[in-house]
Amino acid sequence: MACLIVAGVATAGVILSRPGDPQPHTLSESPGAVPMSPVGDAVVPSPAAGPSATAAASPGTLTAAPSAGATSPKAGTATAPLAAPANLTATPISHNTIRLRWTDRSSAERGFTVIDGVTSRDVGANTTAYDWTGLAADTHACFKVRAYGASAVSEYHPAAQNSWVCATTLPGAGPAAPSGLTATTPSPDQIRLRWTDNADDETGFTITNGNTTRNVGADVTGYDWTGLDAGTYMCFKVRAHNAAGVSAYTPSAQSDWVCITTPVT
Repeated sequence: MACLIVAGVATAGVILSRPGDPQPHTLSESPGAVPMSPVGDAVVPSPAAGPSATAAASPGTLTAAPSAGATSPKAGTATAPLAAPANLTATPISHNTIRLRWTDRSSAERGFTVIDGVTSRDVGANTTAYDWTGLAADTHACFKVRAYGASAVSEYHPAAQNSWVCATTLPGAGPAAPSGLTATTPSPDQIRLRWTDNADDETGFTITNGNTTRNVGADVTGYDWTGLDAGTYMCFKVRAHNAAGVSAYTPSAQSDWVCITTPVT
């Protein structure tokens, strides 16, 4: 849910947040997560509520939330005597790969199943490492691992349903950052964003309000953030991305955002 503040009076304009304004969290506070916007508690529509645009996979978006009940291809077997692996670690080694390591505590496994909460990948017996590849740059992903045998599987490690081992891929050498982000309010329910495209190799742009991200394709220099209530205060950043990585956000300073309030009718 995005953070919104409903203003009591109409205000339209573009400002950079000032010392007296509520401040966003820093970009580094949650690896891979979008920067937090300096806004209060209210509802922001999901990306689906906005106007359609040429979609581009966001390198900054989180992978789907890990499912506590995620199962491996061996789901039909019973959980039994196999000892679960231990000491799972996750280390980003490039813009698209996270290296996983664990301790093998079983002597009878036929292999291990690694999951990210959405998909599973299998490796052979006595294996204690796996490089999870194919990720986008600056992507946050979480993992569990378990052993499987001919007729049994171990528990997942980490064992607790809400415990995962997480890491964020490296930003990579992305395109040049956009500049000149502005915000205007053509109507009480939308904010119009415009920026300058400084790259010739981007595959798209990611716009964030600190909680929700929306994506547009290459060479796009504007986006209408719709579905807002009148008197809504919201702040924005934008960055470019391609297969090699992501650019810096603009505005680039951690505490700087482009902010505006929709008019009250």
